[in-house]
Order: sequence, then C-alpha cells, then structure tokens
Amino acid sequence: MQPQKSSEFIQTGITIVSLLILVVLVWEGAKAFSRENGYALVLTPDTTIDLSNFNDQQLPHLGAILNSFMEPAQRNGPPLYQILFKASVFTLGESIGGFAMGAVLGFILAVIFTHSSLLQRGD
Repeated sequence: MQPQKSSEFIQTGITIVSLLILVVLVWEGAKAFSRENGYALVLTPDTTIDLSNFNDQQLPHLGAILNSFMEPAQRNGPPLYQILFKASVFTLGESIGGFAMGAVLGFILAVIFTHSSLLQRGD
C-alpha cells in the first residue's frame, strides 16, 4: 500500500469541510424556513406538513449546542465538557482493560490448546 499523495490528502480535507458546511447550512436553513412558515407548510387547503420538529426546543441552533458544553451540567457543577471528558477517559480505560484481559485469556487458551493432545484433535 502506497502512502497517500498530498493532493489526495488535501482533496479529502476539502471534501470533509464541504460536507460539514453543507450540514450546517441545511440545519440552519430548515430552522429558518420552518420559523418563517409558522412551523407548518401548507401544500393544498387540505394538506399541511407539520414542521414543529424544527423549533428551538427540539432542534436548537448549532451555537446553542456548542455553548451548552461550557455551561454546568448541574447547578453549581463543573462545565459539561469536563464531565464528558472524564467519562470518556474512564471508558477508554475500561476498553483497554477489557482488550488486555481478552488478549491474555486468548494467549492462555492458545497455549493450552497447543500443548494438549486431547484438545488438539478436536474429536
């Protein structure tokens, strides 16, 4: 496998950034469109599409989502990003421990299977 060329690397980065910008534009555009139409889109006099899912409670602005990471998760508590970081470090430690235990157990079973003539046959 050959290393990725710098032009391919740049093209991948541009693609990722473009997709992120597209998601942001669709997100905020859907919110603005639904707010301007009163959270209801009338197609015919008998057909109305409910756009209430795009209100600020169910689909907040992206800035509000980012600001919530700086606010405390509980009253007088640490900011949410600190709680999430501590939880992710704990989860990482648990997964590394589980991986290590599985590797040790697999190695022990491999040694047992290799040195046991009864288990080698598989009969």
